[in-house]
Amino acid sequence: SANGQTGEGFAYLHYGNETHGLARTPRQARADDSAPVALLGRTDNESSFRLRARGRSPMGRARVLLEWELKPFGSALDGTILARGSITDSLTPGAGGSAAALDESVVGLEPGTSFHWRLRVLTDSPYFPRLPWITFPGNNVTETDLRTAGCRDVDGDGFGTVLDVVCAGGLLLDCNDTNAAVHPAAPQICDGLNNDCSAPGWPALMGTNEADADSDTFSVCGGDCADANATVYPGAAQICDGLNNDCLAPGWPALTGTNEADADSDTFSTCSGDCAAANATVYPGAAQICDGLNNDCLAPGWPALMGTNEADADSDTFSTCSGDCSDTDATAWATPGEVLDLVLDHDLLAVTTTLAWTSPANPGATSLLYDVIRTGDPVDFGASGSCGESDDGPNTTALDIDTPAPDAIFFYLIRAQNTCPGAMGVGPLGFDSAGVLKSGRACP
Repeated sequence: SANGQTGEGFAYLHYGNETHGLARTPRQARADDSAPVALLGRTDNESSFRLRARGRSPMGRARVLLEWELKPFGSALDGTILARGSITDSLTPGAGGSAAALDESVVGLEPGTSFHWRLRVLTDSPYFPRLPWITFPGNNVTETDLRTAGCRDVDGDGFGTVLDVVCAGGLLLDCNDTNAAVHPAAPQICDGLNNDCSAPGWPALMGTNEADADSDTFSVCGGDCADANATVYPGAAQICDGLNNDCLAPGWPALTGTNEADADSDTFSTCSGDCAAANATVYPGAAQICDGLNNDCLAPGWPALMGTNEADADSDTFSTCSGDCSDTDATAWATPGEVLDLVLDHDLLAVTTTLAWTSPANPGATSLLYDVIRTGDPVDFGASGSCGESDDGPNTTALDIDTPAPDAIFFYLIRAQNTCPGAMGVGPLGFDSAGVLKSGRACP
């Protein structure tokens, strides 16, 4: 080989007709088509400009169209997101060959943004369906070709990163063009940042509402409602000092909702000794009522029920509040119910009648006594009645040795009794068919 290298080869290039190739002349122009846009120039429009080129085919006359790729500066021209113009005829060949002036509008661009582009001509020839990509003369494919008109304001806060009088902020530069809340003279908001680019020490937070002025670990933006008082902040413990210490309490600085307030209107707050600030029946010295609670905060062992009328003092499973007639007597707790299932068995030979019955379903005590009242008038167990047995028991039977006169009938009622005090220990004689309580004489 000529250069002493192995595997050396040759390449041959045909220089067509011994002349320069035909120009395709890629150009960029104003959106209003009034003038070209120079390299690195600015368009007259915020969202569009025009691309121009000579539409040719190596096969001569053809149908041609312009195809282009446009990307913001910094994004590679990678063959994605292509756009095309309209198809046109390259016309009858002349002195300069067959060529059409392709001129297309590029739209939908961001204002104040730098772009680079490339273009090519597509043809209807199966041999030359597309010509090579070409770019703007004098520039590399990765470099900026032009910038759209308008403020280069990425975050839309009116301040740009390139000085431009069309920006609302004029010639003041944005120190953070990715955040619309940060710009010169921006009001201080609670976003964890120093919003004002012109603030001394920016981006430090000192002197803003993001700083913790009283060293309680909270700033105004962090919810500190009193940034000059280290004992008042969100979540601060209430210390019974007459203040609302917690900034998170509803209605701060009002005391409502804190342990300083009388939430249940019983004249006591938690700080003044109320042990149940949500219950108006529970407070220091409250009277004991039947609500399932120990009402007196001062009672020994509060909130346990021991020693109150809610406790079962005699261990019969009933308290005074649940109806125990005598909470010191475990054998009795309630008025006995109605005697059930009275059966009469008359012995003709002995001329006696045996009465048997069933104890009440709710005896109210561990043991019962019974009164047996007999009458000849079914509607009068009082003046016409007599006591066959009185306080007899605990058996549930009685024997009547009397026999009614001919054409007469004896009627009986049984009444249960237990050791509940007074009238509470006397059960009912029963009820008529209308549900009315029957009355009868006392025994004895």
